[in-house]
Amino acid sequence: MFITKKNYDELNARTVKLMRALREKEEEEIDYKRENALQHETLRKILKTVTINRYGNEEVTIRKVKELVNDYQSNN
Repeated sequence: MFITKKNYDELNARTVKLMRALREKEEEEIDYKRENALQHETLRKILKTVTINRYGNEEVTIRKVKELVNDYQSNN
């Protein structure tokens, strides 16, 4: 079976289109991984802040959690 130049060009154009879409999806995935890492780090800091509070002062803990959340939001 022979392939015509027109069919070859159509297939080549389709391949280029699919590769561009794949590249875009890979870039989105990298962005999601970065976002996930930032969220994980913020949650880790919040957990550490909550568990270190030995004095039972909830106001200090709440203030620190709010500060960490604001820091996270300002990074985005």
